[in-house]
Amino acid sequence: QLQHRIANQHNIIAEGRDTGSIIFPQAAVKFYLTASLTVRAQRWYSDQKTKGRELSLETAHAEVQKRDERDMNRAIAPLVIPQKAVIVDDSNLSKEQVITLMLEHIKSANQNR
Repeated sequence: QLQHRIANQHNIIAEGRDTGSIIFPQAAVKFYLTASLTVRAQRWYSDQKTKGRELSLETAHAEVQKRDERDMNRAIAPLVIPQKAVIVDDSNLSKEQVITLMLEHIKSANQNR
């Protein structure tokens, strides 16, 4: 309810695995940000290393895959690609390229409103 009150009063950017499908299904612009399992496992592995957690890349791959399966099969707000979402596969894109791509879609959507 708080998120909806804020969104009704302001233009917002919200992030989360169920934001475009459950929380804000009527959002003007929705993105589904993804990457290959291998890339996401490598990113998670690197993130864990910076936190001092030592694990193998194979373990990271298995953990990310388990999280995906758990999120896609949960009873409440399962992970899905939201209707009318722009799918952005950032497997081979830099952060700057992703931001540029998303901003282009937002600008285009605002021009068409």
